[in-house]
Amino acid sequence: MSAPVSPLIAACLDVLLALLVLGATVVSALAPRGGLPWRLRLRRLLDVVATAAAAVVLVGVATAIVPGDPVARALGEDAPESARTAMAETMGLHHRDVLPGTLVPLAVGGRVLSGLVLGLVDDDGGLRSYRREPVWSVIAPRLASSVRLGGVALGLGVVLGVLLGALAGLRHGRPGGGAIDLVVVGLAALPRVVLGPALVAVVAVAWRLLPAGGDDDVAALVLPALCLALRFGGVVARHVRVGVVDVVDEPFVRAARSRGAGPLRVAVRHVLPQALLPVVHLTGLQAGAVLSGAVVVERVFSWPGLGTLLVERLQLGDLPVVVAIVAVSAVLVVTMNVLADAVAVVVDPRLRRGRAP
Repeated sequence: MSAPVSPLIAACLDVLLALLVLGATVVSALAPRGGLPWRLRLRRLLDVVATAAAAVVLVGVATAIVPGDPVARALGEDAPESARTAMAETMGLHHRDVLPGTLVPLAVGGRVLSGLVLGLVDDDGGLRSYRREPVWSVIAPRLASSVRLGGVALGLGVVLGVLLGALAGLRHGRPGGGAIDLVVVGLAALPRVVLGPALVAVVAVAWRLLPAGGDDDVAALVLPALCLALRFGGVVARHVRVGVVDVVDEPFVRAARSRGAGPLRVAVRHVLPQALLPVVHLTGLQAGAVLSGAVVVERVFSWPGLGTLLVERLQLGDLPVVVAIVAVSAVLVVTMNVLADAVAVVVDPRLRRGRAP
């Protein structure tokens, strides 16, 4: 039977893990980047891992720096000493007894990261919530709900943005073009904290067409997805409009018109393919904004996703679950960017040859 690791050695290992993760993330961010080949490189996949790990470590560091006792916030002042000791060990806060104060935040960050990784393969040894539940079993059903909501919102936003942006670009400088531009700008600037309650008041309360919130079902999905999609659609529409305006007077478009091609054929076959490439990158970049905006939207519509769970567990001081949500969110955002780069490589042959568009 192996001898137990001393607290000082365990604390030093946690500090070393945190330093390695943060250092690897800095090196990955500063490394030069060339054109992407026809397939994803291992380098981009490592970016996903490094970014998620660094996010977890930084949340642990921030928790150790914030004034107050996280154990007391999670369990209450009247919790028994045995429960407080177990929670402190789970959070890595027991390192305060063996490390200088300046190293404790790094030790906490390394501890929560190792606990999350261990929880992926062994729930008994991984981080647990303040109720002693494995964190991955807590967030798994909420993650499925958030991915469903975010996927539907991104899809609706892209469709709405492409249609509205193409119409705005084709009507640029013509009657009605200014009104369409105003709608595009309004959607892009509309705060979700205002749009959400407005949709509830009009669609759910006044018209009684859809439920204002509730469980994870199709009817309850419509309003929160629409709330997320409208602003994202406005952002997409602005980019598509600019692309259409830039392309619509190009020689190859004028040549298509001279050959007798109708307006719809010219728009679909010649204008839109050239204007849509920025949308691919924009969708990957805006995925993070859609997910972060879902925190507010899920609360407004009582959608049982990661955003609602994050607010609930922040109020309880449940650090392990909060850190797990941060890790999952970081993985989703970076993965969306990697997928967007991969789609861009397929769409634009110049990227496959290692040249920027």
